[in-house]
Amino acid sequence: MNHLNNKPNYNEELITLAPSFVYAFACVFPWLLAAVICFAFAFLFLKLLSVPSLLFELVALCKYLQIVHIRYTLCQEVLIVRKGIIARRYDHLELFRVKDYVIHQSAYLRYFRLMSVSLYTTDLTINVLVLEGIPVSGIGRMIRDLAQQARVKNRIFEIN
Repeated sequence: MNHLNNKPNYNEELITLAPSFVYAFACVFPWLLAAVICFAFAFLFLKLLSVPSLLFELVALCKYLQIVHIRYTLCQEVLIVRKGIIARRYDHLELFRVKDYVIHQSAYLRYFRLMSVSLYTTDLTINVLVLEGIPVSGIGRMIRDLAQQARVKNRIFEIN
C-alpha cells in the first residue's frame, strides 16, 4: 500500500526471478570447450594457440556474467526485465499486452528443474519475450492471471 494517499501500489513487486547458474554454465559450455581444445593443442603442438584459448575463456566469462545478471521482476501490471553488468537496460512490458505464453523444458532443463517461458505480446518493441533458464514455478499461470486482471482494469477487449 502507498501510505501517502492510501491507494494500492499496482507496481508492487510480486516475484523476482533470474536465470540459474547451471543454465548460464550450459550456455557458455561450447566456449569453454573451445578454450580447452585450444589449450590442449597449444600444450602439445603450438604455443601460439594459447592466445585463442584465453580469448575463448574471456568470451565465456563475459557471456556467463551477462546471463547471471539478468533479472525478471513481475509486478501487478508490468514485467520488468533488467539486463546488463555495468550499463543497465530496463524493459517494461505492460501485462495487458501479453496474449499467450509457452513453457519450454528441454531434457537438461527438466533434469535441473528449470524452464523457459515465452511470452507472445502485442508490444511494438517486444513481440516475444523469453524468460530463459528460470527455476520451475507457477510464473506462467501467474502472468496469465495478472494479464487478465490488467485487461479488465484497463478495459482492454480483444476483437478478432
